[in-house]
Amino acid sequence: MGGFRNRKNWDRAQRSGWSKRFAHFSKIRRIREMVRRANPQRIKIHRNYTIEEAAETLAVSVPTVRNWIKDGLPALTSKRRFLLLGPDIRNYLQEKRQTKRTKLKSGQMYCLPCRKAHYPDGMIADYVPRNQTHGKLVGLCPACGTICNRFSKKADLPGLAAILDIAVKGDG
Repeated sequence: MGGFRNRKNWDRAQRSGWSKRFAHFSKIRRIREMVRRANPQRIKIHRNYTIEEAAETLAVSVPTVRNWIKDGLPALTSKRRFLLLGPDIRNYLQEKRQTKRTKLKSGQMYCLPCRKAHYPDGMIADYVPRNQTHGKLVGLCPACGTICNRFSKKADLPGLAAILDIAVKGDG
């Protein structure tokens, strides 16, 4: 009921169709509130940072940086104030980013709700061209039944056709 003082006003807005007309505003707000990834390029490698300075530079909270230290970010702890070396922060963030990536095997697609790579249900996929050379493979997740996607080149289709039953939809 964000922005409404009571349930009565919220119900009145729902009945009038307000939520449909202004739904895009809540989507914009959600996008702005989404968590941003810390950009390792913002860290200078020839500089030392306190926890607060690192948090401010990376646009994250201080507890986030403390959690990184607990998770393995090297810190100089011999003094009262923790010092973080620029190259250590940058390497830690780059390694953390690499470990989250999922390498897909030939024919696999990534399911966002499951957060896993799966072969499409029934080994069936649709190829939807985006332009003359690239397109998107679309299939169903065997675990949760939602749509899985994989971006692919049109030139890769013959190799994928050996694994999947691919139907080409429309023309780019």
